[in-house]
Amino acid sequence: MPKKSSIRDLAREWIERLPIGTVFNNDDLYNYLSRNYREECKAAGDAANEPRFHNSARWGIQWAKGGKGGRDEGIVKDLAWEQHRRVAPFR
Repeated sequence: MPKKSSIRDLAREWIERLPIGTVFNNDDLYNYLSRNYREECKAAGDAANEPRFHNSARWGIQWAKGGKGGRDEGIVKDLAWEQHRRVAPFR
């Protein structure tokens, strides 16, 4: 089973590569991870109601927003339910 942080870091790196101003939602991130990191996602297994990599991907977004101990404060801004915008760092 891959470390949860590895999928979270892959999600955060994908967000960092997006052009500033890009609007994305959770499904965009899930599709990217499942297409490009199929083995890691498969190895993470399934929880009761969703694949485990979905939770790790959401934590990647949370870290990019700077919440819950995130280190990349301010590169993502919430727009609507499960919709986000890539923004410039506020450093």
